[in-house]
Amino acid sequence: MHTEHHVALFYNEGTADKEYHVHLTNENDGWYVRFEYGRRGSSLTAGIKMSAATKEAATEVFTQLVHSKKLKGYCEEEGQAPYVGSDKENKITGVLPQLLNNIEEEDLDEYFNDPNYCMQEKKDGKRILFRRSNGIIEAINRKGLLVGFPEAIAQSLGKVKKDFLFDGELIGEIIWLFDCLEYANTDVRNKPYEERYDILSSVISTLDVEGSCIRLVASSIGTSSKKIAFKAFKEKGVEGVVFKKFDAPFKPGRPSSGGDQLKFKFTNMCTCRVAGPTKKGKRSVYIQMLDGKTLVDVGKVTVLPNFDIPKTGMLVEVQYLYRHVHGALYQPVYLGVRDDIDKPDQVKTLKVKEGIDEDEG
Repeated sequence: MHTEHHVALFYNEGTADKEYHVHLTNENDGWYVRFEYGRRGSSLTAGIKMSAATKEAATEVFTQLVHSKKLKGYCEEEGQAPYVGSDKENKITGVLPQLLNNIEEEDLDEYFNDPNYCMQEKKDGKRILFRRSNGIIEAINRKGLLVGFPEAIAQSLGKVKKDFLFDGELIGEIIWLFDCLEYANTDVRNKPYEERYDILSSVISTLDVEGSCIRLVASSIGTSSKKIAFKAFKEKGVEGVVFKKFDAPFKPGRPSSGGDQLKFKFTNMCTCRVAGPTKKGKRSVYIQMLDGKTLVDVGKVTVLPNFDIPKTGMLVEVQYLYRHVHGALYQPVYLGVRDDIDKPDQVKTLKVKEGIDEDEG
C-alpha cells in the first residue's frame, strides 16, 4: 500500500479534543480513501470511505471529505482558525441566491430543443456566494448568512481587483462559479443571464488558472450540444443538470412553480429531520419529512463511521432510490448535516414507486 496523500485534522473546543486523519492510498486493486478518528492521544477508529478504479475519482472523494470536516471546525494545524471569516459567521447579509425547481424526465426535450436555454452541470457542493466589498472578501450561504471559507479561495479571489458578488458551488477548496450579481460597483441582477455569465467568464479568463481555486461552470448551447453533454454527465455519475434562460434576470429565492432556471437530478435526494436514534449501539437514526405542516416518518438511515451521528432535530441530506407508497425511503444513503436549510422537504416532492411491498429490501 502506497499513501499518495495524507491530511491530519484537529478539533479543540470546550471539552472536545479530537483528531481526524484522511489518507489517499494506491493499493493493488485500485485507489482508496481511508480515515481514522477519535480523541487525541487515544486509539483511533479506522475505516474506508470508498474505493475507486481511478485516482481522479478517489481524489474527488478525498477532497470532499477533508472539506466536510473543515466545515465542522477541524483545522490542519492546532490553534489555526478553521476558515477565513469564521469570526463573523451567522451575520445576516440580506443577500439570497436564486433557488431552482425540479423538472421531470418527460420535460427534458422541451429544454433541449429551446434555443433560449443553456445547460450546465449541477455541481454537488455547498452553495456559496462570494462578495468583495472595499477589499474585504466574504462568503454567504443559501440562508444569507456569512460563513467561513478556505484561505486558498480567499487568495484566488483576491486576484480579482474590482468588487464583485459571484454565485457558485464550493467543493473542497475549489469554487465553481456560474453567476454574477454585482461587478465593479455595478448591480447586474436585472441584466439577462447570458450577459451576467459573459461578465463572469471574462473575469475568470484574466486569472492565472494554474494554482487558482476558481473555476467557471461550462455552458452547453444548442440541442445537439446539450444532449451530448447530458449523456456524458449521466455516464460520469454527476448529480444532475441545470437549464438557464438566456434573457432572464436574476430572481432571489425559489418561485412557487416553474421558473427561468430549472434543475434535473440523476439521483434522488431530500432533506429530512432527525426524529431520534434507533436501537442503542446502532449507527442509525429515524428520519421525517413534512406533509403540509405535519411531520411524517420516512424510515431510517444508517450513519457511516466517517460521520458524526446527528442529534434529534437536526436536518440531514439523504440520497434514496424511491419511497414506498405511504412508507419509508428505499436504499437511503446518509450524506451529512444541512445547516443552511430551515426545514425538511415535503413528502410530495419524493419519487414514489407504486405497488411495492413495504417490507422489500
